[in-house]
Amino acid sequence: MVLESQLQEEKRNSDEFRRMLEQNLKKFNNLEKSLKDQKLVLESEVRKKTESLIQAERLSAIGELASRLAHDLKNPLSAVKGTTQLIKVTNKNLDELTLKRIEIIERAIFRMTHQIDGVLDYVKGTPLVKNQPSSLNETIISALQTLLIPTNITINFPKDDIIILCDSHKMQIVFSNMILNSIQAIGATKGTINIRTKKKQNHVEIRIEDSGLGISDQIFDKIFEPLFTTKQEGTGLGLASCKNIIEQHSGTISVSNKPTTFTISLPA
Repeated sequence: MVLESQLQEEKRNSDEFRRMLEQNLKKFNNLEKSLKDQKLVLESEVRKKTESLIQAERLSAIGELASRLAHDLKNPLSAVKGTTQLIKVTNKNLDELTLKRIEIIERAIFRMTHQIDGVLDYVKGTPLVKNQPSSLNETIISALQTLLIPTNITINFPKDDIIILCDSHKMQIVFSNMILNSIQAIGATKGTINIRTKKKQNHVEIRIEDSGLGISDQIFDKIFEPLFTTKQEGTGLGLASCKNIIEQHSGTISVSNKPTTFTISLPA
């Protein structure tokens, strides 16, 4: 009986030891998993902060370069613009083809000036002129005047005009960039760009849709990132600048695919 009792006691002790061992092993495994998860989170944060730091340094370098280039480029651009205006004033009998070519030059100058201003605005930041009532349709038309619209592309405008409170000059930069993106997406094929507006209870919604091939899945999540571009002639600041300007207006911008549609929402 004594031996049986000792065996039972040893079994109880063994079971208790096994139970405690399993509990401690489970705690250890949970702790190990928690440490691994924390390590992944920390590595991700370090990577993001490193990327942000590199990007900030790049933007700072671009800002310094842009400031120098702005001075070096704007002077000759002003000279070219003044020369084209002088040609028109001093030559009243210019043929239609020459006048059209001069108009193309003037639009190119205007577009280049806008691009320079856009880069400077993004990397340095300029004060936003808020609460300025502006015609949405007039703002879009002003943006279109900076672009050369190919004959293969039809642009459909909003039927009804809406007055919005915004920095009209900055919103022109937004629409100019957005429409230029659509033109480049359509390319040489026949296509359309539909611009639709809708006034809702507490915001205005603007949709810009094009008939291009759409955005590749590989780059879809990156298109608003600063310095990201798939174009050789691009700065990588076009859509990033648009997003920045929209957010300065306390608005949002999003994109959906096939057909490519950019949706801008601004406070009413």
